[in-house]
Amino acid sequence: MKTKTKTKMIEEEYMKEYKSAIGEIDEKIEKRMREELNVRYSAYELGDNRVPIDNIDEVAFEGRVSVICNVPSIINPEAIIITEIMESPTCLDLTMVANNFMLRTGDYHHRFFEGYEIVGESHSRVTLIEFHMGS
Repeated sequence: MKTKTKTKMIEEEYMKEYKSAIGEIDEKIEKRMREELNVRYSAYELGDNRVPIDNIDEVAFEGRVSVICNVPSIINPEAIIITEIMESPTCLDLTMVANNFMLRTGDYHHRFFEGYEIVGESHSRVTLIEFHMGS
């Protein structure tokens, strides 16, 4: 009977911790979801042990923000979607928006919500952001 190498045991322990951390984040998202869940949250930092740090409940952006989606839609190629103004949304709030965008555009290929970037500011001082979505 072969024994596991130390490296194999460390790798298995890492995967167990990684899956547990992702599972806790996914559970919070599923509790909040009211519609079909398609998005996968991956806008987290990795700890020193390379395990995701749960930041889903943290404020993602301080202040007034609106998200713009100008990815060509399978359903409506001319559509640009802009959310209502949100005040200091959490990462979970933005994850819900990303899932909604997926449902509205029909783009299920880019399902990993990896973060966002600021793309402008309106006259009423609302910051406009776009998502970084990965496949």
